[in-house]
Amino acid sequence: MPDVPLPDDLPDAETILKDLIESNTLNEEQTKFIRFRIQNVPESFITRPVNRAAWERLRPTPPKYAVWMKLKERIEDTPTTHHCIAAYISDSAMVSTGLLPHLKEGENMYTKVLMFSLDHSIWIHRPDFRVDEWLLYELESTVADNNRAMILGKMWTLDGRHVMSTAQEGLIRPLTK
Repeated sequence: MPDVPLPDDLPDAETILKDLIESNTLNEEQTKFIRFRIQNVPESFITRPVNRAAWERLRPTPPKYAVWMKLKERIEDTPTTHHCIAAYISDSAMVSTGLLPHLKEGENMYTKVLMFSLDHSIWIHRPDFRVDEWLLYELESTVADNNRAMILGKMWTLDGRHVMSTAQEGLIRPLTK
């Protein structure tokens, strides 16, 4: 498991977004982007970004991203339910990780590109994890070129067990007017 701060030592996503708005340091385009993100924070999950600059997506950063996450409420003990929810949430930031080094300071690149997944693979290595307990999701884009990005992910439990791996190829194309 990567050496990162624990979730209790990090602010949650909603707090970070509200702090950005209140900071009055964003231009109009960035403010619109952050307001959009506030409206789309998943209500069922608590998310705590590890590398804040990569999570904010306001300036270029290396193509790596990590976030602690868990469901807000405890759910049933059925492993299949936990696996399905982990599969769902694993898709949430993969393609955009490939865009991180290509962001332009002061611009909202997300209104200028079309991004979607071409494929998404998941390997569950240890089936006894729970999505209502803290999981670290670590993402890295190994290549982003020719309108495509390859992103690899690893999911870890709080006690350091590598429980799931993901791979995704995404398409990233500039929008034309």
